[in-house]
Amino acid sequence: MADTDTNPSAPENSFVIPGDTIDIHPHVKKVKLGPGARAEVNEDDTVFVAKWGVLCSKQNEQDGPAEFYVISDQKRPEISVGDTVIGVVVGKPAEHFAVDIGLSRPAILPILSFEGATKRNRPNFNIGDTVYARVSFTSKFLEAELTCMNAQGKSGGLGKLSGGYLLHCSLAACRRFLSPSAPVLQALGEQIKFEIAVGVNGSIWIDSDNTVQHTYTHKNF
Repeated sequence: MADTDTNPSAPENSFVIPGDTIDIHPHVKKVKLGPGARAEVNEDDTVFVAKWGVLCSKQNEQDGPAEFYVISDQKRPEISVGDTVIGVVVGKPAEHFAVDIGLSRPAILPILSFEGATKRNRPNFNIGDTVYARVSFTSKFLEAELTCMNAQGKSGGLGKLSGGYLLHCSLAACRRFLSPSAPVLQALGEQIKFEIAVGVNGSIWIDSDNTVQHTYTHKNF
């Protein structure tokens, strides 16, 4: 069996295969299972690996849940509730926006899933607009549902992304960029000022103050 002893404050990088168990440190109070990890309800609440790849973990906040997930060389996004994604608006039905996030069917973004939105005060989106959202519902049989509000009902940086560049990279790279200690982002931030939004679905939006910095940042990604 692979060595899967993990530290929730930093990614592990242990190669795992389906059936391996994930040892969670006793001090971890809250656990979130991302792609490639599943729980079995028993006396020990055992967490198993569901696919081959590299086992990683992260904890964005000191009191937040420790997330465990497996990075593998897959092409289709695998999303969980709470994940951030970047998508393109492809439809505008009456009560929601249809957003392409790389799944087999567009995700649903309800018009009331924005801070301050009402049926009279609808968010203004056009076909082709880029949106940064959080996954609020997933199902094998239904469309995924998104929201542009955090747990406190605020936008928290979610919403329409204007300007900048929309890039696409591997799902594994995006997961690593979302780590609080991502070395690439730290090194780039020491050179130039830029804004970035990363989706677990393989999309990255990046913007900077001027054309020179914009081009430099784009080339580095």
